[in-house]
Amino acid sequence: MRTIMLEIQSESFYDKLISFLNQNKTEVNIVDDSFTITTAEARQRVAKAVEEYRSGKMQTVPYEDGMEHVDKRPCKP
Repeated sequence: MRTIMLEIQSESFYDKLISFLNQNKTEVNIVDDSFTITTAEARQRVAKAVEEYRSGKMQTVPYEDGMEHVDKRPCKP
């Protein structure tokens, strides 16, 4: 297996490339932003979060406080 990382500036070229790769799904595994998890792992994470929330173990913050934190994060170049 080989891995290729591309930074594509042109949106139209990106769309054409994704279209081509989707036509060859049996040959290519597309990973957007170099991060992927399985459906089973996603379900497990959600189930764990729901259980933590229901049991009161999850620490939460008011929406406004959370958005204030998000707004202060530096943007990626």
